[in-house]
Amino acid sequence: MNNATALDSIVVPFADPSGKIISHYEKLRPYGVESKLGIVPGNLTGQFEIDGCRVLVLICADSGIRKSFLATSKSDLMFIFVPTFSISSRGTARAARSLWKSMAVARAYEFGVYVGISDWRYPCEYHSLKSSSVGGLADPRPRTHHGFFLNLGRRRIDRFTVDIERVRDFRQHRSNHAFLSDERLTGNPPVQ
Repeated sequence: MNNATALDSIVVPFADPSGKIISHYEKLRPYGVESKLGIVPGNLTGQFEIDGCRVLVLICADSGIRKSFLATSKSDLMFIFVPTFSISSRGTARAARSLWKSMAVARAYEFGVYVGISDWRYPCEYHSLKSSSVGGLADPRPRTHHGFFLNLGRRRIDRFTVDIERVRDFRQHRSNHAFLSDERLTGNPPVQ
């Protein structure tokens, strides 16, 4: 991240395993203290490809803005990753954690993509406010009854099995029935 001064945007580079910069991200909507510091909204979303699947990165509060998803819809979009440092002004992080999970599930289902969230571990603090500590993966079409959000819980790191073809089929089915938020994700024209 750059050292932001007044009227700069926050720019984050993404590198591949060799260290080559493959994409940049600009914070689309400065939040809280960022706005007070004079940081201006950026324009670039972090996008890159992994094994033929497009990955979109939306940092923290940017993931709560539906327009961020729609502006970047492409037929090969399969993952949205949300690194965040979310804090709660309530006595516990339970409400904020629930909101983050619900938002991830809603976006996963609406756009037919996997949504992964990685937050700072509780009880990290910022200005005496504790982190929400939500981490996991929202699956738009889960195979089991465990729900749409696979929670990281107290584990520091985990891996999740994904089924790309199952999600592509799900997305096509939703598009065929005019339920997909953006038909560009399947390569079909929008339903009128």
